[in-house]
Amino acid sequence: MPKEKQERIQNRLRAWAALSPEERAKVRERWKKLQSLPPKEREELKRKWLEYEQLPEEHKDQFRSNPPPPK
Repeated sequence: MPKEKQERIQNRLRAWAALSPEERAKVRERWKKLQSLPPKEREELKRKWLEYEQLPEEHKDQFRSNPPPPK
């Protein structure tokens, strides 16, 4: 396995281990909810996430401080 991939996996494992049991349960619930969505909706969410990742940090900060209401 390439070194970069190993580091990425290790970082994700560390982040997961740092979560509280309540946070882990919340993440698992979100994952289940996403997996139950129709493929078109999942693709749309993926597209929106990729767009978000391309935003400058100051725009991301605006979204973090004022998130849209949940559907």
